[in-house]
Amino acid sequence: MRGVAMALCVAVMGLAARAQESGEIRLEAGFATGTVERVFRDIPIPGGLADFDGLEFDFKCDDLAAFSSFTLYFRSGGGWYSARLAPEQEGRWEHIRVAKSDASDEEGHPSGWRNAKSYRICGWRGAKRNASFQISNVKPFRENAKIAVLRATSENAGRDAALWPRNFAATLGVLGIAARQIVDSDLTESALDGIRAVILPYNPSLPPKAFNILKDFTSHGGKLLVCYVMPQEVSRLIGVRRVGDFVPSTPDTTITGFLRVGKGLAGQPDFAPQGSWRAVRAELTGDGDVVADWADRNRRSLGVPALIRTPTGLYMSHIWRGGASREQLAFMQAMVASLAPELRGNLEAVERKAEQRAAEQRRLARSVGLKPGERRFVWCHTPYGYDAEHDWEASVKLMKDTGYTDLIANLCWGGVAYYRSSVLPVASFVKTSGDALDLCLAACRRHGIRLHVWKVCWKMGSSVSDAYRKKMQAAGRTQVLSNGKPDNGWFCPSNPENRQVEVDTMLELARRGVDGVHFDYIRYDGSGSCFCDGCRRRFETKIGASVPDWPKDLKNDAALNRKWLDFRRDNISAVVRSVYERLKSGKGARPLISAAVFPAVESCPDAVGQDWPLWCRKGWLDFVCPMDYTLSTALFRGQLQAQIEAAGKVKVYPGIGLSCWVDDGEDLRRLSEQIEVVRGLGLDGFTVFALSARAATAFRAFVE
Repeated sequence: MRGVAMALCVAVMGLAARAQESGEIRLEAGFATGTVERVFRDIPIPGGLADFDGLEFDFKCDDLAAFSSFTLYFRSGGGWYSARLAPEQEGRWEHIRVAKSDASDEEGHPSGWRNAKSYRICGWRGAKRNASFQISNVKPFRENAKIAVLRATSENAGRDAALWPRNFAATLGVLGIAARQIVDSDLTESALDGIRAVILPYNPSLPPKAFNILKDFTSHGGKLLVCYVMPQEVSRLIGVRRVGDFVPSTPDTTITGFLRVGKGLAGQPDFAPQGSWRAVRAELTGDGDVVADWADRNRRSLGVPALIRTPTGLYMSHIWRGGASREQLAFMQAMVASLAPELRGNLEAVERKAEQRAAEQRRLARSVGLKPGERRFVWCHTPYGYDAEHDWEASVKLMKDTGYTDLIANLCWGGVAYYRSSVLPVASFVKTSGDALDLCLAACRRHGIRLHVWKVCWKMGSSVSDAYRKKMQAAGRTQVLSNGKPDNGWFCPSNPENRQVEVDTMLELARRGVDGVHFDYIRYDGSGSCFCDGCRRRFETKIGASVPDWPKDLKNDAALNRKWLDFRRDNISAVVRSVYERLKSGKGARPLISAAVFPAVESCPDAVGQDWPLWCRKGWLDFVCPMDYTLSTALFRGQLQAQIEAAGKVKVYPGIGLSCWVDDGEDLRRLSEQIEVVRGLGLDGFTVFALSARAATAFRAFVE
């Protein structure tokens, strides 16, 4: 498993799994010992899943709070597809469906659903007590789909390519349209039986066999929707060629959505929002027309075609980022109707049901409303406001109008600040766009919003140049992975100079008069780093002994491994402690100190060196924001109960993952339910990730 999952992949001792005659499987976890991190069971799938659309089963757990999460893995070739489960019932059986599009995470090198010969059901430890869960009636399912989405293999398109098929499936799902996901290496003629259109969401290359099948498909009237980059043979097939690229260079050229031009598609809205960061410049090579241009922040055409119609289908010059707003759904409806006209009648009926569901959710949000005296925080990930159309003045005003009290603004990363700094290198566009901290703080003061500046620790920001990364690597300040490969995107936390930069950044922010300083990424990336020469010297000095076979001895020697985990935790905790002590010793009122932390109380100190329960016990934090980004309200409640206990007297403002949820039209329901959990557990506030156009729509529903 990759990342944190690798750290948690330990021998499962004291666990038992038994299959009953009914086909029920019960997994018992000995979490009370504090050493077992997960319970799992591998079960074969005869024949693989290439001819099916997913897996369904019944699930029951009597103690959800004992688990931090549940994962369903599909083993395929040399890797895994995986999906997080979102059970909502405790002590009762519930039916769960996991579509292939839900399994958007990839680990290793999975090789298609035809090779998915087994699945793994896994429950991760959330509390130190024994627990169990059961599954039964496991079986694959197949939808009556008219649309297929072609998922690129990870070798061809990179890991993120798995996200774009999920976006299409989510938007189509809101419209009631089943979409069959097919990995390009699995594509056969029979897989397209009954399919009217195939979507290529991000397929920079195709296996030759797959292209020949698509060519035959279009020759018999099938349609394609091709997005962004494409191989030359697909370019010829769709009748569009790439002639360049468009990358916004100023705020005025920022892409904000699809602007209808020319004849448009039947039912296409005048504008559908989408914040794309780049696009392909493309032109027709035969018959067809441009039906949408990319719009700027004033909803004027940028002169760059966004959607082109041809006899064989449609070409979109960037990926589909998803969305369930009225305009986004109308835009998707128009594309589907163009590709498969026979679905038009179904779309109209589903649209009415979707609007009824949206009205129900708006009523729910109004009933939940705003609680007097409650603190409502929101993270904002971009340094000049939440998007190109909303600078800090507009963004902060939105918060004020919708009842949010505290802004956590991401204004600095490892190696870069978006304000005039004497500690960090300053982003080049501060000269043209202004000091983001000054602009943000002024807007917050005008509207009575408290500002906490969010520092991403150790990890370098996207504005950091390759030259700077190489300079830091040459100075021995960046990380080295366990396999010996350099990772010059992360600073080494054991390096004293790097730790001092993190401390000095927070002190500098405090002097600027902010209301709070906020740690993020205050941890290691996972168990696979850092193993640089500096780490070795500092660790050997600390334990007073050499490590002959570095880093293998750290894993193979249990006593040495415990010292190594202590070393990692101490490196991270030293920064938090130092900031607290320095700010406490200063004159006048100090800013509040807070941190965004991993939700798994029991595992994250060892897994990523983030011992935030210790920071709370020591009083180094004023409040903590566990990132409880789950679709399941029941799991959210269970995680939060453990976190409140771990935080002790320190305030907990749990992170609600609005921007991390699949955009399936259920934002208001989930947000309402999780806010009610927060209040029911006696907390006086929460934190939402993250400020965006999507969040703005949700926030307004609570005050309408």
